[in-house]
Amino acid sequence: MRDDLKARLYDATQRYETWQRLRAELPGSHERCSSQMYQFNRLEAALEQAQQEVHRLESFSISGLMDSLLGRKEAKLSAERERLSTLQAECDEAGQAVGDLDTEVRRMEEQLKALQDAETGFQTVCDEAERCILDAGGPECDPLRTVVEQFQTLMERQRRLKRGMDCGKQVLDKLNTLSRTVSQAKGKMAAKGQMGAIPGLVHDVVASAAPRSVVKQVQSGLQRFAECINEADDGGDEPDDVDLRRLGTAVVAAQAQLEGFHPITTEASDLARIKQDVSTAISHLKPKLKAADERTVELQTQRLELIQQAP
Repeated sequence: MRDDLKARLYDATQRYETWQRLRAELPGSHERCSSQMYQFNRLEAALEQAQQEVHRLESFSISGLMDSLLGRKEAKLSAERERLSTLQAECDEAGQAVGDLDTEVRRMEEQLKALQDAETGFQTVCDEAERCILDAGGPECDPLRTVVEQFQTLMERQRRLKRGMDCGKQVLDKLNTLSRTVSQAKGKMAAKGQMGAIPGLVHDVVASAAPRSVVKQVQSGLQRFAECINEADDGGDEPDDVDLRRLGTAVVAAQAQLEGFHPITTEASDLARIKQDVSTAISHLKPKLKAADERTVELQTQRLELIQQAP
């Protein structure tokens, strides 16, 4: 590999690893800052209460006069002043901690913004170095070529699984809209009582409460989701794989079932069953996507190591 390409690869790797580290650490920093802010607000409220109590004891009042007559005022005032002093110190310390954490969060966010092209830049240089090594030939080509082929296959599987997850979530949103449509239509009919049987009124309620476009969108979404489930099927014989195929069949059947959809006669339980099948299918896709993500990271690491070891 050319010396200039090695230098660019080193710099791109450093920027990418810094970007990864900051992106992983930032949520924790946000959480610590929020927690410290909560603590500061709690101390600030207690400090204000202590200040009010000291002011009350120092001012003339019936309760203060009674405390003075009973010989308790000075002791109470001394205790409250001591508590006020302690709370003030704790509040100042917590406020300083909030400021420090906020500064740290802002610093990390600024660094991430400056490194927003780090991932793309890293991939570009890696691809260039990879082509350079494979074009040159040599004993190091075979392991790298094998890893690259596995990586590309896995990236495609990742894409299909993500598409399936997104599609499933969109279908659930549409199904929820359809469920509300059914509930509203039945509610309107129930409110009309006997009048609900009049054909013209039924037509008006149906037309306003259940536009066919929503049903068509759900059917289209179910079809796409069934296709995604089929694409995600890797031919395994584990229980989850068998369940996923069964759910894919159920989704196809649900699409056909909606051909006869009617907001008045369709049972809410029918839609609930379809939603349950879609939700269960999504829950089966999640661990597959997680496993693909983890394996992608492993292959990316192997790929980088092979590229860096190349002469």
